[in-house]
Amino acid sequence: MTTETAEKDQAGEEAEEATKPETAEEAADETTTEDARDSEKAEDTEETRKVETESEAPYVQQDAVLEKLETAHTKALSRRAEARRTYEDQKREFAAAEQAKKEADKAYEEQKEEVSKLRAQKKRLLSTLARNENGVVFLADRRAENNKTAVAKLKKGKKRHFARGAARGRLVVQSALKWIGTPYSWGGGNASGPSFGIGRGARTRGFDCSGLALYAWAQAGVKLDHYTGSQWNSGPRIPLSMVNPGDLLFFAGNTKDPDTIHHVGIFVGRGRMVEAPYTGARVRVTSMWRKSLIGAVRPA
Repeated sequence: MTTETAEKDQAGEEAEEATKPETAEEAADETTTEDARDSEKAEDTEETRKVETESEAPYVQQDAVLEKLETAHTKALSRRAEARRTYEDQKREFAAAEQAKKEADKAYEEQKEEVSKLRAQKKRLLSTLARNENGVVFLADRRAENNKTAVAKLKKGKKRHFARGAARGRLVVQSALKWIGTPYSWGGGNASGPSFGIGRGARTRGFDCSGLALYAWAQAGVKLDHYTGSQWNSGPRIPLSMVNPGDLLFFAGNTKDPDTIHHVGIFVGRGRMVEAPYTGARVRVTSMWRKSLIGAVRPA
């Protein structure tokens, strides 16, 4: 060791000795000072943390406010969507109610119109019934008058030629064919020829089906009633394979029930007949073959 080194060591020891507290009191003071410094440092750290926390508080509050606003906005959108759905539902219900009202009004008007039609139909039927009742009385009176006229003619000695057999049939056919083109008139026709009818035929001078048959057979000296049901029973039934000109052909709603007979024609030969068909038509020659053909009669 050199002298210089020895001097340095001695100087260091002296410095160390100089820094040591000389007494216990000085040592205690030094410890207290150290604790104070540590306390100040802790307080500084706490103060720093507090400051930092206080500086972050506004941002935390802003986040909370923003979250509340976002929640309120979401709820508002949900309520708006619900209100929109409710409005659309109410709109559809209103449209359905309007449509139902229109349909109800339409049904009401149709019912009113139907009731009006039914009332008019009832009125027409009652009127037709009254006319028919009057027509029955009229026909009965006319038959009685015709009978009186025939008896009067016989009493006066007026003679008529009464044909027999095939000649009679030809006379019947010729008498009917003479009136081809004559208007149909319901209830029209008598032994003298066409006449004004009754009901819907009251303004038309002509023949109906039984009126034409009545007239044609009257020319052959055979008196018939002005009614198809009565004419059906005016003579023997003739098989359709054996009909002769002049025989009466009858037609019915039910070919198994004579009570449904509604039309009569006069056979002219070769599957044809002369008839007064219906209102609006005229006396004509047509085919006898219809599904409603029930049979043939030869008046006697």
